[in-house]
Amino acid sequence: MSANTEARPLLDPIAFAGALVLAPLMVAGLFFWVILIPVAAVILGGLPYLIFGGPVFLWMVTRYPPDFGTFAIGGLTAHLMFVACLAFWLLTDTDRPDDMLGFLALWGAPFSLGWGGTFGWLYGAFYRSPLR
Repeated sequence: MSANTEARPLLDPIAFAGALVLAPLMVAGLFFWVILIPVAAVILGGLPYLIFGGPVFLWMVTRYPPDFGTFAIGGLTAHLMFVACLAFWLLTDTDRPDDMLGFLALWGAPFSLGWGGTFGWLYGAFYRSPLR
């Protein structure tokens, strides 16, 4: 190994897929008693979480150790990317109201932090080195 290369963790695809799917479900299962808001968040934010969060977390797992705080920031970054794309789409389409933009931007932020952090925690718990 040269001085310019650094050791990066290898991707465990089973741990990645399991953590990606279970993170929102686990948060919803733990906090469903709050007037079923987390259950509605899974319904409204599940697809954007997979589309935007999946690539962000895929990039992060090969560069950062699985940590709740680090991946919570990654989840928030994915949410901001979603909100920016949604805002651009709403600007180009004049027939759609922009009421959903503010709603999803405001209510998605705490869930993106929770889902991202839970993903990091679950990935760290599920991770097994592929080089066994």
